[in-house]
Amino acid sequence: MREVEFEEDNSIVSTKTYEKNPEKYKGLIRCFECKKKSWFRKSFLAGATETIACFAAHHEEGCERATSIIETDDQEEEKNDTDKDVLSNDIVIDLDKTKHGSIEKSLPADKHEGEDHTWDPSPKSKVKNFDSSGYPNNRSLKQILRYLIRNPDYGLSKSFQIVANSGRPILSGLIGENLIHIPNVPDDKLQKLQLIWGEINNYTENDDGSVWLNYGSRKEPSLLLDNSLKQGVMNAYSLESLERFQGSRFLVVGRAAKSPKGKIIVRSHMPKYMVFVNNKEQ
Repeated sequence: MREVEFEEDNSIVSTKTYEKNPEKYKGLIRCFECKKKSWFRKSFLAGATETIACFAAHHEEGCERATSIIETDDQEEEKNDTDKDVLSNDIVIDLDKTKHGSIEKSLPADKHEGEDHTWDPSPKSKVKNFDSSGYPNNRSLKQILRYLIRNPDYGLSKSFQIVANSGRPILSGLIGENLIHIPNVPDDKLQKLQLIWGEINNYTENDDGSVWLNYGSRKEPSLLLDNSLKQGVMNAYSLESLERFQGSRFLVVGRAAKSPKGKIIVRSHMPKYMVFVNNKEQ
């Protein structure tokens, strides 16, 4: 998209307007039609391809302003989760086996005019079948996140157990009773260890090296990483910049708290307790 809507007054924001005052608009822009939150993508060089600056969004299905199909990067092999026998099994998530993968890097450019960039879908991951007697039903955090992206109601009645440190139980119960979908955080879930997932629209780095990965504006929920955890996540994903987390989805094992001003802050402990799914840039 070349233009989006400013949430505060419904005015039109172009890419040039945004770059002149990003702090004014960050987290407060949306698609004109489907009203889904948008984020800004700088123009950049990826190999021999130069893309123009644009706005992106996870549009609602059927939105006419969606100009491309975006698949997730770094697809890992997934098990078939539609078989009725598989669905009856408990889910076991071993955090010691968390995989992160890599995120493609790009070189910044300064381009606002030109043809819209086409985002080619990444290769489809192969579906691996296994017999119904294969208990436990092992899943990774990244697989659970992908299922939730496709279906936010995934597994609500499934029982699960999360283990770490060579099998030590971390969290267990029904997914539906232990899952928070940002930005909706019920008061009775605050300060409790939960599975927490949502979208990252933008980020803010602090002087002490910590970073806010924001759902939207400063008043809306954020995932807070201290400097040590930020560096651990960047190393896990081979990142030199956090810009590639804009527009990504995350799933963490962590806690949500409310600041004195009412802002929801999500925290987790270490990189293996969190995963991110990114859009593939080509």
